Amino acid sequence: MERHELEAWLGPALDQLTPEQVSRLHREAGDITARYPDPDDADDREAALTAAVQYLLGELTVEEAGRRRRETRDAERHARVQAIQVACMAEADGMPAAAAARAAGIDRQVLIRRRAARRLAE
Repeated sequence: MERHELEAWLGPALDQLTPEQVSRLHREAGDITARYPDPDDADDREAALTAAVQYLLGELTVEEAGRRRRETRDAERHARVQAIQVACMAEADGMPAAAAARAAGIDRQVLIRRRAARRLAE
């Protein structure tokens, strides 16, 4: 990313950063691009660059970033558990396992293993 592109991307935040911070951010942008080079990584590059700006502005601490990560990891785990539960119940109600798994966004093998475990427990 060229410096002028970075400055344009920053918009109003540019006025809140010192020239030294903008230089550091430009270096970080290069590292971020190297870390996430694939065109499909655009969202990751954007998230990393946004975090870098927030850090430089004092809006995001390491502790806060860690707290956010733990929260989203927990939320993802809970959503996965819910998807598995509902897919198992839908399969028990007659929905084909493949369709239930696909609709829930889980691997069909998860349902097969759950079904086998349920039979062993009976």
